[in-house]
Amino acid sequence: MIKRKDGLWQQAVTVTVRGRKTRKYFYGHTKAEVNRKIAAWKEEQERGRAFDVVCAEWQKEHFPHIAEGTKVCYRPAIERAVSFFGAQPVREIVPLDIQRALGLMARQGYAHQSVKIYLSVINQVLNYAVLMGDIDANPAAVVQVPKGLERNRRDAPTEEELETIRNSLHTARFGLFAYLLLNTGLRRGEALALQWRDVDFKACIIRVQKSVYYTDNQPHIKEPKTSSGIRSVILTDSLYTALYPLRGPQDDICLAARSRCHSAVFGRCGGNTARTPGCTSMQSRTARQRKFPRSRPTSCAMPMQRCCLRRGSPSRMHSPCWATAKRR
Repeated sequence: MIKRKDGLWQQAVTVTVRGRKTRKYFYGHTKAEVNRKIAAWKEEQERGRAFDVVCAEWQKEHFPHIAEGTKVCYRPAIERAVSFFGAQPVREIVPLDIQRALGLMARQGYAHQSVKIYLSVINQVLNYAVLMGDIDANPAAVVQVPKGLERNRRDAPTEEELETIRNSLHTARFGLFAYLLLNTGLRRGEALALQWRDVDFKACIIRVQKSVYYTDNQPHIKEPKTSSGIRSVILTDSLYTALYPLRGPQDDICLAARSRCHSAVFGRCGGNTARTPGCTSMQSRTARQRKFPRSRPTSCAMPMQRCCLRRGSPSRMHSPCWATAKRR
């Protein structure tokens, strides 16, 4: 231990971080203060890093590589996990602790999917702790989601609700959007990303090549994860009739026509992509006023999937939620 020119005492300790040796320095006004700090640090090292510290580091490493929609699902689970485990060292977490956390969610009435995402986040954080050398084994590996939890079922609209969608095509702000989902089976993000150049009225197809995701209510375009997400969907006669009058001028020489061609089908404020909160609130208002189906946009796509399934149409021509419609 040495005394610095500024009057503080200094002690260096050799530590190993991720397989590399480095020096850690402790300072104090007296030797006793420095020794207390070293003793407290050694005790902390023996206990290991806290869960919230490991979780924050995992989030910083993991989040830049996942989709925005996945982040939205993970954030509530991360907050709940940090609230439950907090400063508890990861070395002291045992499978029973994790099972109790899941049981608490079950008693609070959370659905199966919410508890499953919660367990997935805890599992990934503890896997990261294993990778960083904080623990030797992941205690979440043997934990399972409690049985008997509610599973939210996506039901297709009833015949009465389907008739409401058809009748609201020209009288409700949400009508055309729901009508397109009903006739194409697209996801909401895929439908909001459609531009007029993607709608081929001559070939009677709609080219699906991208989708929209939102960050702080601002739309961003992304490419499909796999090549199967790029596909052509049949433009039905009824949807053709609904979209054709809205297409704008088609003269390629006209500058206004080019601008219209690149604008979003469901754009607002000069052709920009609509914002999802506005779309959701529009659906809710229409639902209250016209007994419109309050189900998710995916549910509106199910009738088209069922129809194509009965006729033997290739699934790649339609929505990615094909398997869901098949199970229903």
